[in-house]
Amino acid sequence: MTEPTLKWLVSLPIMGIGLGSMALGLSWILSAEPWMLDQAANEILLQTSFEVLLAIPGNENMGVYLNGVYGFFGLWVFSVGLLIVTYVFATGMDTARVRNYIYIALLLILAFTYIMQLTYTPSSYFLWVSHGFLVSIGISYLTSRYLKA
Repeated sequence: MTEPTLKWLVSLPIMGIGLGSMALGLSWILSAEPWMLDQAANEILLQTSFEVLLAIPGNENMGVYLNGVYGFFGLWVFSVGLLIVTYVFATGMDTARVRNYIYIALLLILAFTYIMQLTYTPSSYFLWVSHGFLVSIGISYLTSRYLKA
């Protein structure tokens, strides 16, 4: 493969992780009821339905609270994605040092994400997103081994 093709295969998967994170963050920010995006896994964790939970006296404002918490979480996920995209653009993923820094950071984030997902919401379909991110890191890393710089 040519050097430009290899660089593309190194950068594109990491850019995809950044853009995917931004899209996930926006979905939590913009959703009217963001806790329903993963309703089944959340209800298994809570051992009750949101319908029952929100109907309990004293929980009238629980929806407002959950919107705030999920909105903040969405902002964090969006921000991380934006930082990843910015890093790829700013560095061009041109040197082994630059690539290794992003691989280490992403693998640490992903490792702790897996721990949280497998501990609290193992039935969540968001686990598949994490698998996709891991495959993307793997493709980028394995391709980067063929680059000269």
